[in-house]
Amino acid sequence: MRARGTLKALYELQRAGIVTLEQYRVLDEGYRFLRSLDVRLRLAHDASIDSFDPQWLETGQLERYRKETDRIRKVYLELLGLPNLSSRFRRRGNRRRATA
Repeated sequence: MRARGTLKALYELQRAGIVTLEQYRVLDEGYRFLRSLDVRLRLAHDASIDSFDPQWLETGQLERYRKETDRIRKVYLELLGLPNLSSRFRRRGNRRRATA
């Protein structure tokens, strides 16, 4: 499958039945949020989302960032047929740490 642009590719994957409508919505919403966050970070801090300090975000933005990345991770794991490992990790500050 070929498509120009991430949003178009996501739409085509859903249309082809490769991702469910719910998975498509999660990926679409998550992508749009992360792209808008990336633009804001570039303007405010001259940094991309790949190298930002979470302390730059307001509490609401940080919570949304964590929520969206957790939702996206869950979909990726589903698509790859891997178990959801999120329950084995707990948040500690800005890092995740495995629990015994």
